[in-house]
Amino acid sequence: VVGLRWEDIDLVKGSVVFRRSVAAVPGGIQVKGTKTGDVRRIALGPKTTSELKAHRKRCKERAKRCGTEVAASSYVFSPDPAGRRPYSPYTISRLFRSACEAAGVSPMRLHDLRHHSATTLLKSGISVGEVMDRHGWRTVDMVNRYRHLLEASDVAAAAALEDAR
Repeated sequence: VVGLRWEDIDLVKGSVVFRRSVAAVPGGIQVKGTKTGDVRRIALGPKTTSELKAHRKRCKERAKRCGTEVAASSYVFSPDPAGRRPYSPYTISRLFRSACEAAGVSPMRLHDLRHHSATTLLKSGISVGEVMDRHGWRTVDMVNRYRHLLEASDVAAAAALEDAR
């Protein structure tokens, strides 16, 4: 998410393309490709799309007050009013911890949200293939971490077959 640029987000169709990541390296940050080297597009929900539209409006207003503009190539999350550079992953992690604390949420890592996402999708009956696509996983090995959820779905599937007419 730290490496997202406005050109990666389609606010009309409600989708985002993941092309790059940002990593902390000695002396700063490095923008690089995704972990797998793949580019992937996923759909955004209407609430997320709405929040991103509001965020873009705030970014444009801030840039205008600073005498600059937000370009399509600007980072979505940037300390720079023109969005020319991304936040450091360390900064994002620190801000996330602070937000959790302020909201009364028990401490967690930002990465834990990926696990929450996968768990929520699988519990909701979303296919393993779709969960893999959304998370950028190439093999089912990553899904095996959630095997207990798949087993519960398997029990539900068996019951559904018995109840079929």
